[in-house]
Amino acid sequence: MIYFHTFTLHRVLLYILSCLIIWGFSVPLIAVTVILEPAKDNTIFSENNNSNGLGFLFSGNTQGRTINGTLFGSRRALIQFNLTGSVPIGAVIESASLSVFYDRRGPISEGTEVDTFLHRLLQDWGETGDSEVILGMGEPPQPGDATWRFSFFDSENWSIPGGNYENNPSATQVVTEVAPALLTWNSPTLVSDVQGWSDNPEENFGWIFIVDESAFGGAIRFLSRESSQVDNRPKLTIEYSTNGEPMVEQDLILEGSVIVVGEAIVHPSGNIFNQVLLTGQNVKLRARENQITRVSFMDENEDIVQVEFSGNGTFTVNLDPTTFLPPVLPPRYNQAVEYVTGKPSVVIDGADFNTFFSIFTVGTINAVNQALFPEGQTYDAQADVTLVEVINSTGIGGLQLSNTIFSSTTGRTGVIAEGVPIGVRLTVGDIDASGDAIPHLLFATGSFSLPTVGNSGLRITGGDLMQTNGASIVVAPSGSTTPGFETLISQNNFKSDNTPQPTQSINSTFVNTDGTVLSIATEEITF
Repeated sequence: MIYFHTFTLHRVLLYILSCLIIWGFSVPLIAVTVILEPAKDNTIFSENNNSNGLGFLFSGNTQGRTINGTLFGSRRALIQFNLTGSVPIGAVIESASLSVFYDRRGPISEGTEVDTFLHRLLQDWGETGDSEVILGMGEPPQPGDATWRFSFFDSENWSIPGGNYENNPSATQVVTEVAPALLTWNSPTLVSDVQGWSDNPEENFGWIFIVDESAFGGAIRFLSRESSQVDNRPKLTIEYSTNGEPMVEQDLILEGSVIVVGEAIVHPSGNIFNQVLLTGQNVKLRARENQITRVSFMDENEDIVQVEFSGNGTFTVNLDPTTFLPPVLPPRYNQAVEYVTGKPSVVIDGADFNTFFSIFTVGTINAVNQALFPEGQTYDAQADVTLVEVINSTGIGGLQLSNTIFSSTTGRTGVIAEGVPIGVRLTVGDIDASGDAIPHLLFATGSFSLPTVGNSGLRITGGDLMQTNGASIVVAPSGSTTPGFETLISQNNFKSDNTPQPTQSINSTFVNTDGTVLSIATEEITF
């Protein structure tokens, strides 16, 4: 499931960089797992020229069953996935599997075994209709729809009625479980199909899946790409690798461990992004021009945390190994996705004023799917983070950390961008150092100089900056008595579960890295 946060309007395609030792040399090996949803799917019906461009997919034999005097026949489902932009040309396909979810089986086949076959299509076909069929009868096609006779109604025929496909199946599977259940095909031939489409995209016409048509009444109803059950839409899972120099457009996941779970996802707001799950303790990424990278994991309080990055440079997420836990289902959310757990630190490298960054938790205030949240469940509703550091950068456009609480018992905590100006704004929920930790709000003078609509400057959103260990916050470098901001603004905010946070008075002292006490102007505002 993908979530939305109003900070940047970008997207990103990602992959993982690891290392393979061959003949004593260290050779780059880019290995990625991508999970794709269909670019198009449809159902064709043998007894008529109908189509089903929206709604369920059907496959199998229903002969002998009538509704309102209409005699049913066979159905076949068509499905195609667009690999372009997800799998680079020249990639080696290591594995591939297609999973589809079925929620109904024919009355004769329910509880029995039925063979299913996945065949590679040899001819292009269309899906343009907007009919939503529930009972599997189909509806009259619209121009460009696939039907039993037409690959594109009514301008191009199938060379063989019922679909032009490779006779030998790419994969077979026996359906044994009663509905609802998941059906997954995988085989060396299926891997070969995906490899061929990666090498020759113009030959990618997808598959047709056929439930044994000799099984009288054995038809099965599958969920399609339009299903409202997002997690149960058809999924093509591909693992690929590339040796040698990374391709310029694909060199986005530089190292670490993630799984790409959604690509080119368009939110109703217009935000477009790719979603990845962190599967290990760290990952280093960068973003394409005008695109966003979003990484997900859980913090120590079992909130799902999202980290977003766009623009130039790279960012590295490191989960504290003492807090790291392997992937599990999120105990406070209604979601069948496993997340690793840990307290993060982030390093941003090579940024400029076109670079934007944010951290936030998934809550009722920002999630598209409100069914994620069990009734009565409580949340910390703020991201627990150790440090965000910006290095080797000429500037950074903005850091949105208003839903983030920085804390640590040792070392440095807070935000450190020494010598790096911030263009628009820096928002921070709060900082709380304990033990011998040293809190920071350190960035270059000349910040907040870029024109913007709305609130700019340094803003503490709901916190008071009181330090458990009584330490002063470092706001200026050695030898300087000038912080990167003129006024520290304290304002009200909301947690991600919509809990209001009133404006707090700042209860901290401030120093430079030498320990010289500095006088800081503060302002309290409430919106």
